Amino acid sequence: MNERLSVWTRQHATLMAMGVLAFMLERSSFPLLAIAGGSILGLLIRFRGSYTPNKGFGAGNILTLIRVTLALVLMAKNDLSLALTGAAIMIALLSDGLDGWIARKSGMASPFGEVFDQESDALLFLAICLLLIEDRQVGLWILLPASYRYLFILFCRSIKPTEK
Repeated sequence: MNERLSVWTRQHATLMAMGVLAFMLERSSFPLLAIAGGSILGLLIRFRGSYTPNKGFGAGNILTLIRVTLALVLMAKNDLSLALTGAAIMIALLSDGLDGWIARKSGMASPFGEVFDQESDALLFLAICLLLIEDRQVGLWILLPASYRYLFILFCRSIKPTEK
């Protein structure tokens, strides 16, 4: 991962951790949805032209974008039926299995795509956990594993390697 992507990842983790905290305090997914959508949009704008080796967006990234979109829709609480919610989750999970494979097979794998994929996975997991909370299936404790990626990035940022 290059330095620009590392900086964005740390900024995104900070914003998402704040969004999760806001959800815990307000029990509203709107701030988290706005933060997640805005941050991912910022990623897409900031790295325009470096999505793939040929500078295009690529089929793998399109599948990842579908997963991000589905995660954001799930977070928006649009009162989807159980069938539509299940279908959205299944499509998102299937896209996760295909995006990297398609990117590698087509020669379009890139550092951007790797980060985009990791962040979309974390976002989908968080969205599913929010659905479980809203459905009163689990308590707020589920936000801890849902936030592991963001917390790990922030933890790594806070420690400084020792110099020899």
